[in-house]
Amino acid sequence: MRTVHKHDGKLLGIVDRFNGKKILLVGDVILDKYTFGEVSRISPEAPVPILSIERGKDKYVPGGAANAANNIAALGGKVLLASVTGNDSRRNELISALRNQGVEPDGLVVDESRPTIMKTRVVAQNQQLIRIDHEKTHFVLTEIENKILDYISDAIQEADAVIISDYGKGVITKSLVKQVFALAKKYGKKVIVDPKQSDPEYYRGSFLVTPNLKEASELSQVEPLNEEDIIQMGKKLALEFGTNILITRGKDGMSLFQANEVVHIPTKAREVYDVSGAGDTVVGTLALALAAGAELVDAVVLANYAAGIVVGKFGTATTNAEELKKYIQEEARGH
Repeated sequence: MRTVHKHDGKLLGIVDRFNGKKILLVGDVILDKYTFGEVSRISPEAPVPILSIERGKDKYVPGGAANAANNIAALGGKVLLASVTGNDSRRNELISALRNQGVEPDGLVVDESRPTIMKTRVVAQNQQLIRIDHEKTHFVLTEIENKILDYISDAIQEADAVIISDYGKGVITKSLVKQVFALAKKYGKKVIVDPKQSDPEYYRGSFLVTPNLKEASELSQVEPLNEEDIIQMGKKLALEFGTNILITRGKDGMSLFQANEVVHIPTKAREVYDVSGAGDTVVGTLALALAAGAELVDAVVLANYAAGIVVGKFGTATTNAEELKKYIQEEARGH
């Protein structure tokens, strides 16, 4: 396994080319709600903390595939977002949150059979106490899938790269994936998949699949007890899926498995405060880098830097091009 520690100034040039690149993003959008309060005592009724809600402190941000969209926009890219929402007030909140980040909701299809998915995180003293999920996760019906495909068929022609962001909430059906791959092949677009399914058919036809260590273990049926196990796991997935595999490993960095080479990139995180949405940052940065003409290893190194920034922030966070370039320069100087 080859280890990549530092790259030269060409990374900065790649980041400069992010601006205006168009990424088609297909996936499960989620509205992330943060409710803030203070805890000062335990309930006399049960051994649970009592939260005093701070009025006016609720915060709504794009989550799931919408967070990946948020990351792309923050880095200077343009997002073509294809997904479904319910026909409810949460849809309006999500659209507002997306527009605040410069993402237009042109490809958000209304599905009357489900609510707009919302995850509410209750936070006190900067610690998450509980998460409450409002969702229905059945696969979309053919009628809804066809509406999504109508948007994708047009959008993919102007896209520079494609992301499939699967959160297992019902948008990413096997037939939808097959048709996205067929369109990508027709128009010569690279597809990155952030995976959730165990069926290899969801991945054959992609350029890169980005499981975290837990997902890679489940997909490969290999227990990652040591470094040799992880290498076995990645090589097995690359062979089975017929694609490049990037295993994200948290504090241990990332390992990229290509046809003839395994490359390890050590983490660039200086501190880990919150890992929420870090995978969205990774796929968004990867797609922009590939769209900007980067080689795959360079794209992975950039994604590693971007992830190292966002895990040091609270909640579902992003980074921008200037912050990313500054971070790369500081690391090069041996911060």
